[in-house]
Amino acid sequence: MHDWSFLSVDLEITNLCENRCEVCPRDALVRPTGVMDRKTFLEIARILGEQKSLVSLSGMGHPVLHPQLVDVCRELKGNGADVSILMNAGSLAGYAELENLILAGPNSISVSFPSSRKEVFQKICPGVSFEEALDGTRTLIRSARGRVSVKVSGIRTRINADENDAFVGFWKTEGVQAELMDCHGRGGSLSASDLYLPGDHGLPTGSCGLFAFHTFITWQGEVLACCHDLAGETRLGNLLEVGPEEIGNRKMEILRRGRMFDLCNRCDEPLRLCELPRGTRPTNRNGRRRFFRSLMIKAEG
Repeated sequence: MHDWSFLSVDLEITNLCENRCEVCPRDALVRPTGVMDRKTFLEIARILGEQKSLVSLSGMGHPVLHPQLVDVCRELKGNGADVSILMNAGSLAGYAELENLILAGPNSISVSFPSSRKEVFQKICPGVSFEEALDGTRTLIRSARGRVSVKVSGIRTRINADENDAFVGFWKTEGVQAELMDCHGRGGSLSASDLYLPGDHGLPTGSCGLFAFHTFITWQGEVLACCHDLAGETRLGNLLEVGPEEIGNRKMEILRRGRMFDLCNRCDEPLRLCELPRGTRPTNRNGRRRFFRSLMIKAEG
């Protein structure tokens, strides 16, 4: 087994968020909240650059609330990492740093826009104006065109299970790709409701495929097994203290044993069912694209 740990990374530069989406279990978050300091993100940018990682600025918070988001993006890119930024449509309207962020050169920006149906959107995102979110997303699309790739991600719940084609078509008229992702229970933290219907839980194979090629780093530099760990119960170590090689060793040993964490028994994240990757992990953009495309083909099959 080769170490794929840092092929893909979720970097939580902050876990603060001004939104209260119905499919986000923020009320269950008990790990410390805060914002990654400059010293930490400079060192992590160096490490992830050396690893040639695809870094998604996401996690349990909204990246635009980090006052140095533009610098974080610039440092990651300058050190050799690829960068994707997940932005909540409800916070795009009036975002003053949009042009500077685009100039920082992220590889892509993914907008979380739960539904193209106003009534569903407002059910999932109470207190957020559908019209303002749509205007903000359209502004981003216009500003980024020809410079940064933009895609839109929605969420398939019990009340919009039939929306996929309409959702993709709606955003196609805006000139961007879109996909509707299945709602899942965020490691057991999201309770069943009129939005979320729990799926099968646990790991039938004994190991999580997502854990093998994807790493989650908190705003404090802590590596957890998964972004769905809201209590820090799956801690693997602090990246700044033990380094990426040791983190990789710890992850590989867990995969060899085939015994994961208690959290995994409560999880219905679809990507947990991915097969463990084989061979040497890709270290360039094209190799990563081929790998992720193979995952999508298997999921569709």
